[in-house]
Amino acid sequence: MHNFSEILDPFYKKTEIMRIKSITPYCFILLTISILSCNKTDKTATQKKYHDTFAGIGFVTLKDEALAKKKTQFEFFEDKATTQAFGSFDFKTGKSASEKIVPEFFRPEDDVCYFRCIGWDRNRYYVYSNTLLESLKYIPVDTNKYRFVKWEDLMTHIPEITRLNPETNPVKTRPNFKASNAEWDDASRHTFVVKEIEKKWAKVSNPAGNQEGWIVWVDKDRIQVKFDKNHVKPLSKLQGSSDPSANPLNFLRPKMVQEKKE
Repeated sequence: MHNFSEILDPFYKKTEIMRIKSITPYCFILLTISILSCNKTDKTATQKKYHDTFAGIGFVTLKDEALAKKKTQFEFFEDKATTQAFGSFDFKTGKSASEKIVPEFFRPEDDVCYFRCIGWDRNRYYVYSNTLLESLKYIPVDTNKYRFVKWEDLMTHIPEITRLNPETNPVKTRPNFKASNAEWDDASRHTFVVKEIEKKWAKVSNPAGNQEGWIVWVDKDRIQVKFDKNHVKPLSKLQGSSDPSANPLNFLRPKMVQEKKE
């Protein structure tokens, strides 16, 4: 009499081998997808380091009067109603209730502390709470304490800027893309002295100061120049600057917020 286990055992072994062979290609495909996904994640993480080229409209800092009264805390909130606290940052000590709060420009010994701002309305500033520009938070509009600083006011007090791409951003004779290129400019020239700002254009001169023209400093919310962060001036040195957010009738809400239905 035949033992059925002995008869069926080779069949089961053959079936198992076939099953493993049929599964192997799928395992390889899944492994490949997993590796590609990891690479994509790593690339995305790396790209975030370059988000500081995003322009916004300016910066929020503390007023000199507030500092004189020892009101040195930036208060950040998670929600637009500014009821859910996110954390604070001390202008003078650099101490923060959250490691995620990092100002873009910070030199407390020079009274420099700025957070990137992308807009404001009557009740709140829309600011990024770190240098990666990926964490949008809210600061209450308190014009006795906070001060909004336009990019233009900051830029005109920076002694030198460097354009990122001479080929796509040549020096123009006028602040217009259709204007002719300045004859004195060439691709090897990168550093310029800022004379004035007119919207997306910066009037610049060569370091010697004997030749002038215009380059684009910002385009499509992307900074087209770079500069030494140690050259950023404190609020007290920004002569002639004004704060448009101090007028309750003024507001400049960011597009990303305008498009949302509230």
